[in-house]
Amino acid sequence: MTRLILAGQSGVSLFRSDLADVVIPFILRFVWGPLPSPDELAAYLAARSDKHAPGTHWSDYGGRWPSATKARKDFGLVEFCKQCDTIELWFDPGPNQQLQLIWLLDYFRSYPGIDARLRLRLIDYDLITATAEELGRWKMPAVDVAKDELETASMTWQAYGRRRRKPASICSARI
Repeated sequence: MTRLILAGQSGVSLFRSDLADVVIPFILRFVWGPLPSPDELAAYLAARSDKHAPGTHWSDYGGRWPSATKARKDFGLVEFCKQCDTIELWFDPGPNQQLQLIWLLDYFRSYPGIDARLRLRLIDYDLITATAEELGRWKMPAVDVAKDELETASMTWQAYGRRRRKPASICSARI
């Protein structure tokens, strides 16, 4: 059984736990600065190619890679996930991590059947400060991700993307 955890940036601390076979933290920033284009985000999640510079592929920030999964780290994210029995999404309530979660759920929506493997764990603490022992004792409930959650996330991500990519308008008052 392969258990995968996809997490926000604070998920780096999960590397030192035995909670999953593979932990992938996402470090993309969606709150400040320009939003990556849809093509850049699609490339980030696609299978690795010669066009990927260091740090531009989803697997570049994975911690330890067990030998059973190491050969698949160049796959596209969804192809990698299809090889896992469970995919847990660990995101805290911070704005950037919630946007990362929405973005990933929007991405998974395009792949029917993947939702059967998705479990969501909303966490209310900072994983960075947690010790391995604390992580092992915490019991956060896992919620199954259903089609409704994927659709809601997709609508939210699309609306956020339109708003962020829309050129700023300058309002001028008429006198």
